[in-house]
Amino acid sequence: MSIQLVRLQSGYRHLEASSSRVAINIGRVDALIYAVVMESRGVYMSTDRTTVKRFAEELLKRNRELAIAAQELEEAVRGGDPEQFSAVKERILQFIEFREELARRALVIGPGAARAWGDNDANRALRSQLNVDLEDLAKIYREHAGEAAELGDLGRYACWYLFGLGLAALLFAAVNLYIVRRSVIGPLFEIIQMSDRIARGDIKSEIPYSAARTRSDASPSPCGIFARRSSTMTN
Repeated sequence: MSIQLVRLQSGYRHLEASSSRVAINIGRVDALIYAVVMESRGVYMSTDRTTVKRFAEELLKRNRELAIAAQELEEAVRGGDPEQFSAVKERILQFIEFREELARRALVIGPGAARAWGDNDANRALRSQLNVDLEDLAKIYREHAGEAAELGDLGRYACWYLFGLGLAALLFAAVNLYIVRRSVIGPLFEIIQMSDRIARGDIKSEIPYSAARTRSDASPSPCGIFARRSSTMTN
């Protein structure tokens, strides 16, 4: 039970840590995608090159942060659901490449070319599918978090079970000690005391447990023989 408890606690900590880490990284990726989209809209709405440059540079900065967050997310899910993340990673890379091209067109050609490149149904479909993929991945790790909670409950039950086993062992030891003292140690102590009295010359006292010995075994007890021999010698 102790080994099983350690395994449950280890599994609980692993699932809890991985689920928390993935959840944090998914939230960060989602927030950066939203920030990139906002910077892209700033590019679309700009009319002069100075404003376009400011939004385009911010867009590229958020793009780099998104690439780093995607890498950290990949590391977090590497031991759990790498196949599920492969589709998400591919769409994130497409999203990053698309936005880099949008910033390049805005800086080199102008905001009109950037708007024509990015403000279309294909781009919106890619972003919508990316959001769906992130939600699906988050759903998987919400289930993992539920499994971690169940493992935590099992660990608590195992702790109580171990406590019950320990208490039962203590009670059994107490009962065992009582039985040993009553059935073995006590009679032996009385017999030793009787032997001491016989050695001091007291041959008239009744020998304890001699009747039970006589009933269980036809042969006379050594103490009884010794007592009779002592009585004969005295007489």
